[in-house]
Amino acid sequence: MKNNLGFLILLFIIVPTGCASFGTAFYHEPHEITREDADKVHPHSRHQDTHKRLTLEESQLINTLYGEEINREGDLIVYYNARHMKPLFPLTKGNIFLVKVRGETDDPLIFLVCTTKGKVDEVILKNNPIVKGKPLVSNEFLRQFIGRSLGHSWEIVKDPSDLLSLPRGILPISDYPKTSKEAAEAFRKVLVWAKALRIE
Repeated sequence: MKNNLGFLILLFIIVPTGCASFGTAFYHEPHEITREDADKVHPHSRHQDTHKRLTLEESQLINTLYGEEINREGDLIVYYNARHMKPLFPLTKGNIFLVKVRGETDDPLIFLVCTTKGKVDEVILKNNPIVKGKPLVSNEFLRQFIGRSLGHSWEIVKDPSDLLSLPRGILPISDYPKTSKEAAEAFRKVLVWAKALRIE
C-alpha cells in the first residue's frame, strides 16, 4: 500500500511538469480557420487544409523576412488551399489564412487573407463592428492591400498627400491608427509565411 501511494505521489509530480513542457510549443493552438471560412473567400472550390509545424530553420527564415521575431520552432501554421472544382483545371485559386487584429477595438477583428503568387489576392473581415452608424473598416481600406506584395510599402501614411509619393503607403482607418497598423502588419505576416514556406 505504501509503495502504491509513493508511486501516485511521484506520478502527480512528474505529469504536470511534463504537460507544461510539452505544451510550450503548442501555445498558438487551437487555430480557428474552417472550411466555411475558405468558402467565404473562394466558394465553389476544392479546399484542402494544411497544418504545418515550423522547423527551427523555417521559423528563423520567417523572422528574418519579417524583420523581428513573430514565430518559433514548433509553431503551427494552418491555411486552406483553394483549387478549381473541375479536374481539368486543377489550378490554385489561392491560399487562405486567418489572422486577428486587436488595435483599439474591444474585441479582435478577424480577417481572412488570401494570397496568390506572393501577393494579397483578397481580404475579408468576418466581424466588422458598426461605429457611429457605419462599419468601422471600410472597403476602401481593405482594397489598398489587394495586389500588394512584400516588395511594396507597408507603412501607414499620416497624411493623404503622402499617397502621392512612391513607394505608396497605406491610408489608415480614420481615428483607428493602431488598428490600421496592426492590420497591415498581420497581412504582411501572411505573405512572409507564404514566401518562407513556399506556399504558391
